Amino acid sequence: MKNLFLLIVSLFCVTLITSCKKSDTPAAPPGVPSISGFSPGIIGTGYQLTINGSNFSPTVVDNVVTINGTPSQVVSASPTQLKVTVSGTSGSGKIGVTVGGKTATSADNIKVISLYVTTLAGDGTAGSTDGPGPSADFNGIWGVVCDGNGNLYIADTYSNKIRKISTDGTVSTFAGTGAQGNNDGAGSSATFSLPFGIAIDKDGNLYVSDFGTNNIRKITPAGIVSTLAGSIYGTTGSRDGTGIAATFNHPVGMATDGNNNIYVADAGNNKIRKITPGGTVTTLAGSGASGAADATGVLASFNQPLSIVTDANANLYVSEEGNYKIRKITPAGDVTTFAGSGISGSADGTANTASFNFPVGMIIDPAGDLIVTDNFNGTIRLISQAGITATLAGNGNKASIDGIGYGACLDNPLGITMDKNGVMYVLDNASNKVRRIILQ
Repeated sequence: MKNLFLLIVSLFCVTLITSCKKSDTPAAPPGVPSISGFSPGIIGTGYQLTINGSNFSPTVVDNVVTINGTPSQVVSASPTQLKVTVSGTSGSGKIGVTVGGKTATSADNIKVISLYVTTLAGDGTAGSTDGPGPSADFNGIWGVVCDGNGNLYIADTYSNKIRKISTDGTVSTFAGTGAQGNNDGAGSSATFSLPFGIAIDKDGNLYVSDFGTNNIRKITPAGIVSTLAGSIYGTTGSRDGTGIAATFNHPVGMATDGNNNIYVADAGNNKIRKITPGGTVTTLAGSGASGAADATGVLASFNQPLSIVTDANANLYVSEEGNYKIRKITPAGDVTTFAGSGISGSADGTANTASFNFPVGMIIDPAGDLIVTDNFNGTIRLISQAGITATLAGNGNKASIDGIGYGACLDNPLGITMDKNGVMYVLDNASNKVRRIILQ
């Protein structure tokens, strides 16, 4: 028995010593790394990418990550996940992860979009001074469109004017005396009352939502201003009809289609209105009650619709202040939620998980994706045709700083437009500047 006890103790000591020796030996080199996925699938320069997989090193510097062959900075690491800041020179392509000389390559490409934000016009002070871009000033700019020649037209809200920026950057007053009113006539004698939205048809006519008088105004290419629809007395209402028989309640964003029909985000009525070229107004969608119901036509509901854009298939997209959503309206009038969880935020992701904070201006880019100005977040967001949202420019810092992607700062961006070359122009409302955004 005594011998048996000594044998057990001896075996225990050997096992203990052996196990201690094992714990002191260096860790085995990691196996071959693998990439199981990454998010987001679309990303702007300077934003953070998450890579999931296995056999990564927990030591940051031991992981080398490339996108399209260009290194990007690893900011945190674990054996199963890496977080990476996307380089501005990478471009779209495969993701590579190298650990200990062994490399894994992603099965799918990541789409990297690099936006370079600069200042086109505006000295940063509030006013209505015309002149070369850097010396001109604006006052509460909201809506913007681009004509076929590359000229910009801007609804300068608190100046009560429509301003023009020519292709050489010169700012001039296209229509409006600066006095508040709703007088029709030649541009130099016409008056506006808080012009917000602006749209352009295929014939070069401009349409302006006069927020203060509840009118929709038309401006010909020669600068002649007339009232297309809405009570001449500025009466608030939601009556359908032709010309001055129709009424609106604080109309904001506008868009046109290929047939020169005009669509208006009638914010105070929570409705989307349609105006024919002849001035006949009907209600396309919205019951008038504040809500977020997806349905057809007047059975659907909105909560402070702000802007509208039309795509090549005659679908409308509507940004909403109250619901923090982007809604879609088909030509048949079917209303659905295109993106937005309905909760205020700045999260990228799928249609149901992405969040916005006062989304306003929208355009459709050449790829068919939606570009949105997220006002309170100070960012430019992309929504793909599949409903995936990604942030492309701005970092939430409310300032007017030029830069690329995350390094740029925007100060409450509102209206946005794009010229025929794919250059975007954004109205930086709080800084009273017009920003130019070039795809690098």
